[in-house]
Amino acid sequence: MYFPDDDPHHELQALGFRRLAPSAALRDVITCCWGARSVLPTPRVENLYPDGGWGLTFCFHRAPGRPRGARTDASVCGVATRRREMVLSGAFDLFGVRFHPGAASRWLGVSATELRDQVISLSDLRPRLGDLEDQLAAARSTTERAALFERWLRQTIEPPRRGLLEGARALVQRRSGLIRVHELAAELGTSERTLERVFRSRVGVSPKRLARLVRIGGVRRRLKLMIDDSSLAELALGAGYCDQAHFTRDFHRVVGMSPGRYRRRAARRRDDALAEASAPPDASEQETLARRVLERAARRQATSGAS
Repeated sequence: MYFPDDDPHHELQALGFRRLAPSAALRDVITCCWGARSVLPTPRVENLYPDGGWGLTFCFHRAPGRPRGARTDASVCGVATRRREMVLSGAFDLFGVRFHPGAASRWLGVSATELRDQVISLSDLRPRLGDLEDQLAAARSTTERAALFERWLRQTIEPPRRGLLEGARALVQRRSGLIRVHELAAELGTSERTLERVFRSRVGVSPKRLARLVRIGGVRRRLKLMIDDSSLAELALGAGYCDQAHFTRDFHRVVGMSPGRYRRRAARRRDDALAEASAPPDASEQETLARRVLERAARRQATSGAS
């Protein structure tokens, strides 16, 4: 599971969403850690877009009268080749980790190809997490959970070292996906066949498909963040496509809608988020804010009285 990109219009504010960059020691392994905790009065659908990586998601279930973290569901989200949808409703408490393409994938004990476009229980692959799930459930914040997970991961996997896959991944990212497989193999001093074998085993997709995901992802983010007013034909050319029709087909295959529709949807969601942020709070929200202010004041007074 992977949440949408960081958004300047705070579309994810209602989800209590927070994204954290990894520590320097795991920067070549983890893309980010994230958390979301909220209560939604009505179901909400979020789109999850592929980036060539894979992820872990922990869902912590609460129930009245049960200890904190009484039950945790952990799932593995294999490399995706198309958009996924996630439906959130009611009360939820989530923590997730996003890995770079192929990073730490050997820890799962299966070929990444077997996990492509799959979401399965972590217990079906590698149930030996020790006390990690209980520690994550008891943690009070996403920051604390990220620190716990990173410490556990450093003790579990081999220290990252730069090999063929890591070099290829970095080159694809640096070129924004605008590189052919034979060029990639030549720059790394290997054969296309070897490169294909490594990618299918550890990433779950071919080098060509990863490059396509990176290209489409770059265009999608530009459309989402409204930082590019180029025509769709110009965007297609900039993404390495000779014609707009081919670009539109690939974009639709990955994102689930045409580039034009995605651009209109992003503009509409941006306007809705800005309008919601500027709207005055209703009476119930004002009462809640006032109660919180009074509670904080009472705690400060009690603390100063005790000292």
